[in-house]
Amino acid sequence: LGSHLSSLTKPKICFQHKQVHEKLDVQYAVIAVPMAAVVGVAVFCLEWFWPNNKDLESLGRLPELESNIITTIAWPPYVGGALIGLLQVPIILLVNDTIGGSSSYVTVVAQMFFTKNLQQKFRYLADKRSGISNWWQVVYVVCAIVGGALSAASSTSFGVAKGVPVYMGLLGGIVMLWGARFAAGCTSGHGLSGMGLLTWLSFIAVPAMFAGGIVTAFSMQATGALDTYVTAMGDVS
Repeated sequence: LGSHLSSLTKPKICFQHKQVHEKLDVQYAVIAVPMAAVVGVAVFCLEWFWPNNKDLESLGRLPELESNIITTIAWPPYVGGALIGLLQVPIILLVNDTIGGSSSYVTVVAQMFFTKNLQQKFRYLADKRSGISNWWQVVYVVCAIVGGALSAASSTSFGVAKGVPVYMGLLGGIVMLWGARFAAGCTSGHGLSGMGLLTWLSFIAVPAMFAGGIVTAFSMQATGALDTYVTAMGDVS
């Protein structure tokens, strides 16, 4: 089965990380600096015309006036975005990589393929089993989960969100992870790292992700699934 799946999914052309500035034969800064300026202006305009507190107000979760950076229910998006961007620095310096998350699931699943026979048949998973280059993403994702829990607890927003049945959640997660591996990255790998590196594939993948999410939302709304699995499931308690 492993050999058959590998033959079906193996690309005919060797995968290459082609970058926009190299393709256009210009310096990285010639494209990166104007793009950063445009994104910065866009963020400023969005925050000016639609402050992030409007979303919190619609949920009835405006931060308390006396709250600080630890106890506030939400940070402004531009603050969170800037901190995530700065997180690239230690990751690059320590493991010579950039932010990404979907490979961590592959590393965890790969631990089940511990015999030489299985590793020979599932070479992709075997290559993800060990080494700091693979395990750092597992640590990163675990820390993100723990950090989110601590943040929610300190801001008194820790709760339980009702959602789809477990089997649907698992199926959706498998489909999303399968797609992320086919696309050579997830939202963080392409959106946070790939676009910053001006990788061609990321400029295709990120719009496709947003388009897929929008189409899915409208499809769920049209079929009534949005009311069944989201609205009717209740708010966060």
